[in-house]
Amino acid sequence: TLTGNERLANTAAVNVTSGSLTLGGTETVGTLALSGLLDGSGTLVASSYALDSGTVTANLGGGSLSSTGTSSLSGTAAADTLAVNGGTLTLAGADRLTAAPVTTLAATGTLALQGAQTLGSLAGTGNVTLGTFTLTTGSAGNSSFSGSIGGTGGLTKAGGSTFTLGGSQAYTGLTTVQAGTLLTSGANVLPDAGTVSVVNGATLSLGGNDSVATLTLGGTLAGASTLT
Repeated sequence: TLTGNERLANTAAVNVTSGSLTLGGTETVGTLALSGLLDGSGTLVASSYALDSGTVTANLGGGSLSSTGTSSLSGTAAADTLAVNGGTLTLAGADRLTAAPVTTLAATGTLALQGAQTLGSLAGTGNVTLGTFTLTTGSAGNSSFSGSIGGTGGLTKAGGSTFTLGGSQAYTGLTTVQAGTLLTSGANVLPDAGTVSVVNGATLSLGGNDSVATLTLGGTLAGASTLT
């Protein structure tokens, strides 16, 4: 247990392989490698945070966050980048990632939501489990995602960027193109049973023939393909 603030050297490499580290204040270190528990009411600030089946109930500052194994974040993290390199990272509540990080999911990686979440961008070939919640992405620039998004929640495309979506998506909630462009990279990408809303000024661009249950079009439907 660290009581108070700044008890460790600012360049320290902190490795919690088992047990727990409890924060009572703000602590700045070099790096964190976590296989145990980081808890308490404080905030740990580092250049990088590597979770390997680690659990975080405290708060993390800015920097880069990566995850393997079965990891959980129920505190908040202000990380600029997130890489789920394998296993499952569960965001145990809404807005756990406060800085809308640039996010990459490896093929064996899963991001599981237990509350609404905003990402700056989403890329990779992994999996997103929405549950009943909405994932918003697109404010940090162009990206491409060809993994799987599942659950009864929804997907919102924000920002002026282009988000290229591939695969064959199975989530059943609302797809909202709020700004910029949602580009499908092939046929039958959008959920057949889903509802799609394209807001004025935004674009849904089809890279292949597709079908949805309902389309509300206030913006632009582009591409040479057919939407039914």
